[in-house]
Amino acid sequence: MVSLVAEAGACSFEMVAADGTFIEAPSSTKNKTHARDPEMASGKKANTWHFGMKEHIVACTESGIIYGTVAAPANEHDITHLGDLLKGLEKMVFLDSGYIGCPKRAEIQAIPFKDVSWYIAAQPSAWKKELSISKNFGGELGQALVECVNVRRHLEHAKASVRCSIEWSFLWLKRIYGYAKVRYRGLAKNHSRAQTLFALYNCYRLRKWCAPPKLPC
Repeated sequence: MVSLVAEAGACSFEMVAADGTFIEAPSSTKNKTHARDPEMASGKKANTWHFGMKEHIVACTESGIIYGTVAAPANEHDITHLGDLLKGLEKMVFLDSGYIGCPKRAEIQAIPFKDVSWYIAAQPSAWKKELSISKNFGGELGQALVECVNVRRHLEHAKASVRCSIEWSFLWLKRIYGYAKVRYRGLAKNHSRAQTLFALYNCYRLRKWCAPPKLPC
């Protein structure tokens, strides 16, 4: 399906974004085996712990079409599965701060990119620290430092505005389709269900992408 969409021009590999999301699994042991699902694991995001799996996806930022998915336990970092998502046709890749340092990894360098640019979000603590330091200086030097930090904030906002298109797929997966929690035991069946829902989401995005523009009356 994705190849046909790419040939039609609705899915471009020029600008893509990748990210992952948690799919919660039951942490209770009140079952026949008196144990949790062995293929699930615990992962931490910010100060919250999640038990379950992760769905990693890569999508075109212009149309929102998803063309790659990978399932993994929740304790595996997003950066370890980026090489399984990219095809080598990408030109500009937008990622959040969890992927810092990914171009130096061996599995990424093994992908035969022709000409790729990485747009990875900086950690929020980085420019906040620079802003606090710039406030300690007075006069023209302090003002120049503040302006430099503001320019960096605008650049980060621009990168985030492109990357946020991938968050809509997670919204549809969890809130519209109601797949915030796993339905089966094991990764394979749950990943198959997620792929089906992502395919439905692609159909929805393709319908909006191919819809004729509304003409004024």
